[in-house]
Amino acid sequence: MRDFIAFCTLLACIIIFVAAVIALFKPLPKLKLATKKDALIGLGIAFGLFIVTAIVIPSPDGESAEQDEIDLADGDTDQQPTLTVDLEAFSDRFDMFAEQADLPWRMERPSVEDGTFSHTINENLALIGNVGAKDRITQILLIGTGDGSVSSGIEVFMAMTVLYCTTSQAEDIKQCGPKVQRLLQSFEDGGTAVETKSDGVVYNYIRTPATGSMMTITPSVES
Repeated sequence: MRDFIAFCTLLACIIIFVAAVIALFKPLPKLKLATKKDALIGLGIAFGLFIVTAIVIPSPDGESAEQDEIDLADGDTDQQPTLTVDLEAFSDRFDMFAEQADLPWRMERPSVEDGTFSHTINENLALIGNVGAKDRITQILLIGTGDGSVSSGIEVFMAMTVLYCTTSQAEDIKQCGPKVQRLLQSFEDGGTAVETKSDGVVYNYIRTPATGSMMTITPSVES
């Protein structure tokens, strides 16, 4: 049963994600994705479905559903890992590092709806995230699109650098640029996603012609 539920949620996640990404550039009113805001909400829904899939999919060691119920009965229900910043600190640090980089981007504290927040940096850059208890951020997705020009690539790089600093323990934007550069250089066109870890945070990057550049930021779950 859990296999079937995981399959259904993953399929829905993929469909909604693809439609939402397309809607960022071409409105899809028939799918209720007529505006960029609708598209970002769609991405949030897809992100949420992905989390649901990760939760319900059976573990590889074959633990039973009965054991899951025992864990919940013991009261261990709030163990979802989070980043070290809450939503307020995140927006404050984002503004601080954007200013250090002489960028005009500013983020008023985003509103949260159904555990999801989003922010449009500009017409080519948007981010979406999920929060848990006490507005602690559980994950962030940055989507960067452009025209393939050098300036467009620099813009995506700077957005990734600002977010890297925002979610790490860095105090200066100069600390993060080289780390992001190494992450980007490790990616091969047509290859799988690459990742790096720092300060208990996992930074994952992939680029495709269909979706552009995407960086996910999640807490490390290593013990």
